[in-house]
Amino acid sequence: MTVAKRKLIRLLITIGVLIIYFVAAALPRVEFYGEKVRLFTLMRFGNTEGYTANVLGDYVIETEYGTITLKHFSKIWIVDKIVGDIDVKNFRNGLASHKLVIEEMEIPQDVSIAFTSRPSYGISVVALESKQEVVVSGVPLFPNQIRLNDTKLAVADINISGFAFKEDLITLADSTRLSVDKFYGGLLIDKNNNRWKLENDILVKLPGETEFTRYRSITFRPDWGEFIEGELFEE
Repeated sequence: MTVAKRKLIRLLITIGVLIIYFVAAALPRVEFYGEKVRLFTLMRFGNTEGYTANVLGDYVIETEYGTITLKHFSKIWIVDKIVGDIDVKNFRNGLASHKLVIEEMEIPQDVSIAFTSRPSYGISVVALESKQEVVVSGVPLFPNQIRLNDTKLAVADINISGFAFKEDLITLADSTRLSVDKFYGGLLIDKNNNRWKLENDILVKLPGETEFTRYRSITFRPDWGEFIEGELFEE
């Protein structure tokens, strides 16, 4: 075999190895709730923190809160070899859909969904587009985000943040009245301690009182139950 032929064979082998490497890198598979999802991406090269990828094929994924359907060529964010985020554009464009229900709250379609791997893989944030209604134990809200099991940001199982009420007045189970027409804050749902907490400027009229008092936060029983305690607003 001549030197020229040996060089040509080495070159062809090198090209073949590079092609195999490129295909493997451009067509990764990631695990999503036990399902192996095939992807296509050119963003993986040189990106160590994460990359966007297009889904190849159709998948129906069963999560802890219901199903998420990913259709062919929907775009997702991958981090640490797992699905890290599904952007709202997928749901708007019909490339994805979901049937998520969190603590009996039916989640609207136009959302971005983020996932975490610590302490275990699951949904961590559901970010809603503006003016989408979520009904919490019979009371309609317009939330910005729903955070789940995020102990770093809130000592609660569920943190519904940045929301306004649809109604102007809420009545708790013990007849405590909440004037919420100007309320914009958060609701912490602590399942372990069987308590809910509203945070931010809120007007409260307890049973027997004739005027509303301004509170910084109030704690009450689940499902808009009896008033427990509150932190008065101090100017």
